[in-house]
Amino acid sequence: MIGLHQIKHLLKTACSGGLLLFITGCGPLDSPQWNQPLETAPAAAPPASPEAATATATVPRSATSVPEFNPAPEPTGDSAVLRPYLRGNSTYGWQPGQLGKPEEFWNQRVNNKPVNSDSQAVTDYMSYVTRENKSDPATELFGRFDLGKKANNENYSIHVLEADANTQRYDFTPRFDQFWRPHCDRIAMPVPENGRLQGQPGYQCEGSGDCHLYVVDASAGRVYEQYRAHNPGPNRRRYLGGCTNVWDLRTVQPKNLRGLSCTSANAAGIPYVPLLVTPGEIKRGVIRHALAFTMPNGFVERDRYARPATHNPIVSARWGKAIQGPGQPMRYGSHFRLKPEFNISPDWPPSLRVVLQALKDYGMYHIDGGPRMIVLTNDAFSPYHWDDPDIALNPRDLNEVADVSWKDFELISTQDEFGSMRRSDCNRRSVTERAKDVNTTLAR
Repeated sequence: MIGLHQIKHLLKTACSGGLLLFITGCGPLDSPQWNQPLETAPAAAPPASPEAATATATVPRSATSVPEFNPAPEPTGDSAVLRPYLRGNSTYGWQPGQLGKPEEFWNQRVNNKPVNSDSQAVTDYMSYVTRENKSDPATELFGRFDLGKKANNENYSIHVLEADANTQRYDFTPRFDQFWRPHCDRIAMPVPENGRLQGQPGYQCEGSGDCHLYVVDASAGRVYEQYRAHNPGPNRRRYLGGCTNVWDLRTVQPKNLRGLSCTSANAAGIPYVPLLVTPGEIKRGVIRHALAFTMPNGFVERDRYARPATHNPIVSARWGKAIQGPGQPMRYGSHFRLKPEFNISPDWPPSLRVVLQALKDYGMYHIDGGPRMIVLTNDAFSPYHWDDPDIALNPRDLNEVADVSWKDFELISTQDEFGSMRRSDCNRRSVTERAKDVNTTLAR
């Protein structure tokens, strides 16, 4: 059911627009358009995502209108090296529902992890800056789910593509202003014949979006991530790429990941794909890893990052101060957990309950600048879809069904594990891997 303060918010913002998440146009209240503002970093800085996404909100529905799950069976054995939407690969010790080994930080349950002593100050601040009317706590909107659509490129549209040992690798020409050495690697990218870039209907990067190319090669235990890709693959005039990295998930990641103050294809320097929720996980009724969320860069502390993040693109010398408010802003890469006492009602949609339980068990990591949202994968290449009757996850469920607030979360980033862009520069050796060498190896 929609609470009184949500109705109040819709009425108040229908034509005038809100601070961060607002309705455009003056159509009926049961079919609003939700639009996110832009906040882009200076072109020369490592990636702080352009915060642009226009999505159509699904009409709110009663929790009782969603059927119970008919969960898909748990995968067993190697299952032909499970596709990314199923995850798990016993060859490398990955558990069902996870990418990477159980010891990876994103696969760790955090129910008993201590609360950071700054938690109250940070959640007070986040609650304040996410209110449309700063004097009325009831107007806080926590954020939404970004789902994407199977038929087009709506919303943030994170596509995770599947590769295997037979997928050809291709070299790219680095974009001079978006490929930063030594942060980035010139790695030959596996490019499936059919695919899409983030926020695009195909492999053409049109406009100023991030145009990430994400590929999982479970057969090699690798996840490839590339910023601002354009024209990847065969029979294309020129393949351009921004910051690129590969995560080798056959072994546990080192504590400093790719190096302190080093970015990756995403600003915080954290692997993105293993944190993304897929329709298949909702279908199975359980999520076994932490989630990823984005927030406008105006909400984050300058210069500092919370481990395991290794980078913060929002430095005070270029961006000035964060939005003022009570408490203190969160740091890049902050890890939050839904409080144990938060009541997950059995009357809520099963899909929503699955996500909320994961937020209690594994939490969520801030991974990049962007709209206020928890990021899930686009379902264009999945056998399961967000609007399937037994999934039916609504982008607005966090607010309109569960009425989630920042006061329902607690900060669990380790108190003494913080870094600062002022203390160190990225110091690593860039990796080069040519397509002709990789493809020759694959052909043997």
